[in-house]
Amino acid sequence: MPRGERRGRTAPAPEAEANGRDYSVYKDKPVTATMAHATEWLSEKTGYQLDERSVAIAVTLYHDFQASPENRQAKADRKAAREAGSDGSEEVATPRQTRGRKPATDAPKATTTRGRKPRATAGASTGASTSTGRRRGKATTAPF
Repeated sequence: MPRGERRGRTAPAPEAEANGRDYSVYKDKPVTATMAHATEWLSEKTGYQLDERSVAIAVTLYHDFQASPENRQAKADRKAAREAGSDGSEEVATPRQTRGRKPATDAPKATTTRGRKPRATAGASTGASTSTGRRRGKATTAPF
């Protein structure tokens, strides 16, 4: 088998989409056991009856949808509408949730040293009169 080819893949149909991919081949592809199990799991967890073909197509093509020019344009249009203050509905937009993180503030963020002692600023007296080139510890006369 030549490098880069995978078993079970079909050649794209001649009438491919504008981006070079023919999505119609997915309507007839067999549903894998994993996708069938995912359908059962989703139906069980959500209480909504899903069909295997829709789940298989959605799972397979979600990444392509996210990267599609149509989706990118729709996202840009929604963003422009939000920034203009009108998204066509009467709802007030709420700030985006930050997955458990604290909301961003305008105050400058304090720099952290990841558990290390802060470095002394230039000209400040640290008590050590000589530098050994070592990153941590007390100054010693032992060669390294």
